[in-house]
Amino acid sequence: MYRDNDSIKVFERQHARETLAKFARQRSHGSDMDLLTAHCGLEREEAWLTVAISIVAVFVLGGLIFVGLG
Repeated sequence: MYRDNDSIKVFERQHARETLAKFARQRSHGSDMDLLTAHCGLEREEAWLTVAISIVAVFVLGGLIFVGLG
């Protein structure tokens, strides 16, 4: 039997997009929101703040290790 794999893939992608859009509209809390942040661009400022804090923490811990070994 003939299967149109391209149409199946297009449908799966469209369904995934619609599901993500639905979750984004609901703005659910918890782990769902963490998964959606990268996909829908929500809370971009908080994401950059988290990255900046992480980089500062790495430098501070590196400095403490350097001072402790020195």
